Amino acid sequence: MKMDSHYEIVWVPIVDNWDEDKLILFEILRNQMEWHPIGHHSVVSTVVRRYIKEKWNFNKKPILVVIDKQGVVVHHDATNMICIWGNTAYPFTINREKLLFKREGTFTSMEVKIWNQ
Repeated sequence: MKMDSHYEIVWVPIVDNWDEDKLILFEILRNQMEWHPIGHHSVVSTVVRRYIKEKWNFNKKPILVVIDKQGVVVHHDATNMICIWGNTAYPFTINREKLLFKREGTFTSMEVKIWNQ
């Protein structure tokens, strides 16, 4: 992470069945990351994995869940925000996303429907 960032990223790999190849890949990726990866895959309990799948709708595709300083989820998946706008999308909240799309004039009725849920 850059020193001037106002946020940090923690990588929590959610894998149902670890095998030797996945463990090797995990170690390679973990050692190359600028993020904060968890220390070992086994620290992610079954309860945590189930919560992430059920409450955050994780289903194999990576997601970027944004949690504020109080521990409140402020965005369930900011992946598109970061891919489109990078650090200028900070803070990665639903309201910030709405504002950015509104400035672009590109948000659709589907996006509005998702935001209003």
